[in-house]
Amino acid sequence: MEYSPASIIAVSVVLPVLALVAICLRFWVRLRVHPTYIGIDDWLILGAFVFLLGDAANLIVPTVLGIQGQDYPGAIPPDRAAVEEKSDHAQVIIEKPLYALFKLSFLFFYRRIFKVQPSFRKFNDIIIVFIIVWALAFMFAEIGICGGQPTVLWDPESEASSCSNHKYLDFAFSITDVIGDILVIIMPFPYIRKLKINLREKLAISSIFMLGALSTAACIVRLYFVSMAVSADQKSSASHNTGTPPAIWSGIEGSVGVLAACLPPLGPLIRKSPNPKKMSVSFYHRFLTRSSGYSEDASSLDHNNSHVTRPSETLHREKEETLAEMV
Repeated sequence: MEYSPASIIAVSVVLPVLALVAICLRFWVRLRVHPTYIGIDDWLILGAFVFLLGDAANLIVPTVLGIQGQDYPGAIPPDRAAVEEKSDHAQVIIEKPLYALFKLSFLFFYRRIFKVQPSFRKFNDIIIVFIIVWALAFMFAEIGICGGQPTVLWDPESEASSCSNHKYLDFAFSITDVIGDILVIIMPFPYIRKLKINLREKLAISSIFMLGALSTAACIVRLYFVSMAVSADQKSSASHNTGTPPAIWSGIEGSVGVLAACLPPLGPLIRKSPNPKKMSVSFYHRFLTRSSGYSEDASSLDHNNSHVTRPSETLHREKEETLAEMV
């Protein structure tokens, strides 16, 4: 798969913009659509977006000023190679808190729903600690991979042997990233089964949480390209563009992760959107009441139906209150 400079820049701009729109809608729901408190999960996703901007910048800069997405048949200009290495080093550090923050946003959002279940709280705490330790461990490992002297990466006069091959570290991070994503995604499903709602609503809630699998899919694709880069490095067949796909999919995973973390809280916005079926029924009833000869029958029908549907409407309101903690 070829990644042109134009496609890299497009991905680095469009996906973060979509993530920003999702964050704005999330806060709109919290403040206006279904007023509730701004929680830790909301602030965490804001923090993730800050790192997402840094991650996007580290894709755009080496594409414009470096060699990312470009083929050089001859010798690579040293200044462009240096820009590439600096951006790569910054990106592998920035992505660690980025991934951790949107995963933690998921986990703290789950607390809004299942906080009354003691077993959930313990499991949730364990996963939160795991994600924090995981991100910090790999971030500091990347910082210290060259003995605290990252200039070794882009200084042509330095000894290459003084810096370990960070591709293996990136490969280990990618594997554990997939494991962490899977743990976060599957965590709520055993507890959804315990909610006192009907099967249809349980399936609807489960489908909303499954949106988080979008991030896992991007994570798996990134792992594939990282493994390909490691394999090429072992065979001494790596080119200067070997690291381009992992870098791009790092940015894609970050954007999709932030976007996916914002989708479940948008439930009230979706429920309050106009229902075409209800709108057509309402128009039909208004047409009947305004037509000659049907006004009395229609009003009588509406009056009788109001007595019939009132219990179901009350039940629906009760279920809405049961699910209110989801937002």
